[in-house]
Amino acid sequence: MIRVESLVYGYEDERALDGVTAEFKEGGFVLLLGGNGSGKTTFLRHLNGLLLPDEGNVYVDGVPTDEDDEHARRRVGMTFQDAASQVVAETVEDDIAFGPENLGLERDEIQRRVDEAAEAVGATELLDRSPYELSGGELRRVTLAGVLAMRPDVLALDEPLAGLDYDGERSVVERIVEENEKGTTVVVATHDATPFVEYATRAVVLDDGRVVEDGTPDELFSGGVEEYGVRTPWAYR
Repeated sequence: MIRVESLVYGYEDERALDGVTAEFKEGGFVLLLGGNGSGKTTFLRHLNGLLLPDEGNVYVDGVPTDEDDEHARRRVGMTFQDAASQVVAETVEDDIAFGPENLGLERDEIQRRVDEAAEAVGATELLDRSPYELSGGELRRVTLAGVLAMRPDVLALDEPLAGLDYDGERSVVERIVEENEKGTTVVVATHDATPFVEYATRAVVLDDGRVVEDGTPDELFSGGVEEYGVRTPWAYR
């Protein structure tokens, strides 16, 4: 579904990604791991065309993102680490509707998608509220609903549990797992795999803009990856 070949990307004189090659197959649940500054966010933003390669290629369904970034954004929905930066409307309902509206859908279909996405993340009671009045956990659920309303084939999630308490973490993880069980491909960028490791089928570790480990969670965590700034889940300690 997504193929990344020799991806290079830099900010000014510094390379954030240095020859990254990876592939993400349909229906997988992949953890993208690494410490701060490892390149996780930069890499994730290439998967849906928010960033385009300086060198190399990113293909979504065989289509290069630098030739059709809109195709990538329709197929790959992304949530940001800073959920507040993803807010675009004055009410939760309008915020969730923003993506489907940009797809040019009929009003009835937009409303159907908004209602279904809000129900999926437990945000139905929030629809009339302002996103700016929500708690961190509520806002993360709303931004996830906005992505789900686009009905993407891939969820690319950047530190989706950042700043959440235990109940908030559990709620968001449950929603992500449910989508994966429906067949949606999931790629989660995080430095802490513990909440996701029992569901993941694969883990990729970035360090200094390069892939340094790629395998199943059992393979990676049994050997230890803390040298790369990744916490070892409790189940492997």
